[in-house]
Amino acid sequence: MDKFRKLFCVPNSYRMTDIDRQIFEPIENELSKYFGNLRINKISKSKGRRITHIEFTFDAEDDVVDGKKVFRDSETKKYYTKDIAEFTEEEINKTYPEEPKAMLEGHTEDELINKKDYIIFLLATAENTDEKKKILKSNKKIIEYLCSKGMAEFGDFI
Repeated sequence: MDKFRKLFCVPNSYRMTDIDRQIFEPIENELSKYFGNLRINKISKSKGRRITHIEFTFDAEDDVVDGKKVFRDSETKKYYTKDIAEFTEEEINKTYPEEPKAMLEGHTEDELINKKDYIIFLLATAENTDEKKKILKSNKKIIEYLCSKGMAEFGDFI
């Protein structure tokens, strides 16, 4: 807490209720529109009620939009957009650090292709756009994975 007070120039006269009102509430109000599910947790690691740590948590940002992702070249520092079907192995691992392995565990390639066919069937029989959006959203990770492995094209699902 001492480091927090020093970094944020919090006067020593401020009690925790003052910090809540003057610092944490404005942070949550202003930043919650940029950080989904923003939470500020006060943690007491010692005996008593003294707050020893402050933890900021929020939902991870989904950076794949319409089957494309923006990357930054580490050498040139320039940004570029790439379709998920054209991802390199390194880009797949950056975007889905654990998911590709988890998706393949217990599933053969044929089973994944069958899953693709099933998703396409659901989309073809969906009655309206909202229903199609729900199907795409609920199967988003597997669709992106299939596309990145060249097992499907994003257009297959639209």
